[in-house]
Amino acid sequence: MSVERVLDKQGEPINEGDFVRTRYRGGEHKGEVDRIVMDEKGAQEEGVANPPKVFPKRRAGLALTLLKGS
Repeated sequence: MSVERVLDKQGEPINEGDFVRTRYRGGEHKGEVDRIVMDEKGAQEEGVANPPKVFPKRRAGLALTLLKGS
């Protein structure tokens, strides 16, 4: 399955360089989007399942994966 664009909850496209956040276990994860995986091949290279995935960088420089609907 290939997706043309990743959209946020308001229907706006998410692009590299955008600031994103999602709630997680009583807190939140947030950061600037570093890369977006759109297809199965890219997902296999990144070691994730069920694309699309958004990869923001957090303040500590650690990678974080957000799901499309998050």
